Amino acid sequence: MYVTGGVGSTHRGEAFTFDYDLPGETAYAETCAAIGLALFARRMSALEPDSRYADAAERAIYNGFLSGVSEDGTAFFYENPLELHPEIRRRGERLPITQRQGVFSCSCCPPNAVRFVASLGDFLFSRDESTLYVHHYTHAKTEHIEMTTEYPRDGRVSLRLRGMAGRRAALRIPGWCGDFSCGEPGRKDMGYYYVDIPGDDFALELNFGMPVRLVYADPRVYDSIGRAAVMRGPVVYCMEAIDNGENLRALSIAAGAKFTGGVDMLECDGHRLAQCDELHLHNAPKAVPQKLKFIPYYRFANRGESEMAVWIRYL
Repeated sequence: MYVTGGVGSTHRGEAFTFDYDLPGETAYAETCAAIGLALFARRMSALEPDSRYADAAERAIYNGFLSGVSEDGTAFFYENPLELHPEIRRRGERLPITQRQGVFSCSCCPPNAVRFVASLGDFLFSRDESTLYVHHYTHAKTEHIEMTTEYPRDGRVSLRLRGMAGRRAALRIPGWCGDFSCGEPGRKDMGYYYVDIPGDDFALELNFGMPVRLVYADPRVYDSIGRAAVMRGPVVYCMEAIDNGENLRALSIAAGAKFTGGVDMLECDGHRLAQCDELHLHNAPKAVPQKLKFIPYYRFANRGESEMAVWIRYL
């Protein structure tokens, strides 16, 4: 699985190849496949209270699926690569398209996206005889549950539970979260925080720390060796040339870089390898300081054709 929750690394049969083969530029990572992963994970959550399943669904929903739809909701990607280089695509090689389309000759992804959005309420909760499981966090209101949050823009979640005295609430602690608070005593088991519900009108608040962090791939992932991905909460970020200049592979994140900015645009210190006068050199190119800018991965290719990369070199 890609860091974005995309699955299926090759267009040949829309299939898997061999272990750790996750090329960014030729990734198939079909939008429908991300939807399929999320649906499979939801069913697994219903069978076993293990947060890994909802973690996988969340990763696919906020990244691998959401990138398949343009911000205005009128155009779609079948394939969701982790790297785009328009000039290389013009060589004539078979690579993913660089701009979403409104219509495809075989349009499975657009209607699948529509029905998937309509089904997202089914992902939020499940229950057994003694426990209400809260798998995902968003604005929601049912007969017995009211949830208010700006997640994933913010890590605070307010829950109000009615008519559940004597039962338990199992609250998923996302796998990316290293700083969690609830304000109610409980116990953690398989990624869920179990809290007893003492009365028929019970309110509680969760807080998930959401610092920006770097994520590194296993060195066996050949295409990602020596590079890192930027994440905040469940959201993966990427760089586009429209913000950072051409040749994104010449850029690197500075050691110990601190991230600033808001949810929609992050910045940090970095470097760019300077262009040279000769094709091959006996001395390493100079690393020139440069501010790097990152946007959420799902927002790429919404401002015109541009080079894009999720995995960035780091010093």
